[in-house]
Amino acid sequence: GKRSWQGWEEELQAQISELQAQLTELQTQVEKKKAGQGDDCHGNPEIDRLRKEVQDTKEINKKLRDLLQEPQTQSLAEERHTHAMTLQAKEDLLSEINRLKTMHHLELDKQRAEMTQQHTEWSRQMTQRHMQQIEDLQAQLQAHTQMMALQQDLKQQNQNQVFERQLDESRCAMLELQRENTTLKKQLKERSVQKNSEAEGKEEDSAEMRKTRDAQLEEEAQRLKEEVEKLRVEMEKLEESQKHWEEKKEDDVKEEEVDEEKKKEREEEKRRKEVEEIRREHKKEMQSLVSEYSSAQNHLQARIVALENELREREDRCRRREPRCDDLQLGRLQERLMERDQLIKRLVEERHQLQLHPPVAGDNSSPRLRDSKSRPGSVTPTMRKKGVESPPRVTSIPSAASYDRSIFLPHSSSSTSSSSSIHPHSSSTLPHQSSSHPHTSPHYSTSSLPHKYTSLSLSQHSSPSLPRSTRSRTSCIPPTPAPTAPLPVCPSPPTGIRYVSPSCHDPHTYFQGQTIRGPYLEPRGTEGLKQEWFTKYFSF
Repeated sequence: GKRSWQGWEEELQAQISELQAQLTELQTQVEKKKAGQGDDCHGNPEIDRLRKEVQDTKEINKKLRDLLQEPQTQSLAEERHTHAMTLQAKEDLLSEINRLKTMHHLELDKQRAEMTQQHTEWSRQMTQRHMQQIEDLQAQLQAHTQMMALQQDLKQQNQNQVFERQLDESRCAMLELQRENTTLKKQLKERSVQKNSEAEGKEEDSAEMRKTRDAQLEEEAQRLKEEVEKLRVEMEKLEESQKHWEEKKEDDVKEEEVDEEKKKEREEEKRRKEVEEIRREHKKEMQSLVSEYSSAQNHLQARIVALENELREREDRCRRREPRCDDLQLGRLQERLMERDQLIKRLVEERHQLQLHPPVAGDNSSPRLRDSKSRPGSVTPTMRKKGVESPPRVTSIPSAASYDRSIFLPHSSSSTSSSSSIHPHSSSTLPHQSSSHPHTSPHYSTSSLPHKYTSLSLSQHSSPSLPRSTRSRTSCIPPTPAPTAPLPVCPSPPTGIRYVSPSCHDPHTYFQGQTIRGPYLEPRGTEGLKQEWFTKYFSF
């Protein structure tokens, strides 16, 4: 269809071009005729005819132009229609898109509201669940911390017991090795004595055999002599036979002597060989015993050195380790035990003295006079004035002499602490003042106390057998200065500060119970604590 339309259009174009050519020719002819009109006026009908033809050609040309322009207009109309249709479709599509968008937005808003509601509900449930889990975990954590604290206490106690057991085992092993060494020495001496006695016994046996043989030979010689004497009578008759017999006898004797000498030589050689073998065996046994003894001694020394090194490493590790709450509690408990031991000893001594020298009922002035004396450790008015005027100075670097005087001299500390008076149910870690008591305890700076060796005073309950002057006496060990931080004091709701007040109702039974622990506590309280404190102090 497209090709036919193009061919038809080409034909129309060709016709139009021909008609235009004819029109131009006719116009030229008309112009010529107009130019020759003045000469010839009889050509009007032809001119009309030509004009008519020109008019017809113009109409035909117009029709052809209309025919040519008609498909273009149709195409333009179609294009306009299609454009309008596309615009309408676009508008419809945009309206549909907008409608879908609005519907989608409404759906999204609805879903968003539902999701927010679900999220709030879920978050509320999850928060409740998380809070329940947090409470459970906190309870578990608290139980775990308590269990860990108990385990740490048990581990510390087990470790101390293991160290003591290892020390005891090493001592027992050393004693056993020393015992084995002594037994080996005794066995060696016994063997040497036994071998010497055996050698002497063999020599004595050989000498006895020799003597018996000599005696037998002598007896035999005597018998032969007797026979010779008996045969002398016969020899007189038979001199020749006697001579022959004597010669034969002498030859036999000589041969026997030679045989005996050879036998003796062989026996002596055998004896020498046996003695040499015994000596060699003795030397070998001695060398083996010496080597075993040296190896055992080396093994013992190596074991002792290894145990000492391990002990030093553990001590260094314990010294380098920072003090923990368990160590602080152990130190406080040890201090309390030491103070309680000293208190019990002092009470037992005072009770013994009171039993030996009971106070007279009418003599009430002696305890007052004894109490009114200014003793070392008691608070006098001048000392109280000094304590009020000069505040306690916190020293971070104490001297070794003051440290030795304060903690490592138990007799002096017990003598001074026995005379000092403080209020019952109070702790010496903090200054405590009572309104009902006339004397005040000496103020000690807790910032200079070490964590492990903070002294804790014990409360003393009055016993019915003691007088009033002895009831007011309690032990007070002065605090030990050290370059460490102050101890934390646990506050309690009703009182503010919780003090430890152990009971001491029956000192005698408690002293009997504490005597089992005495050998372990005394070396720890003096030398072990001193060495450990110095190592901790100089490690900073």
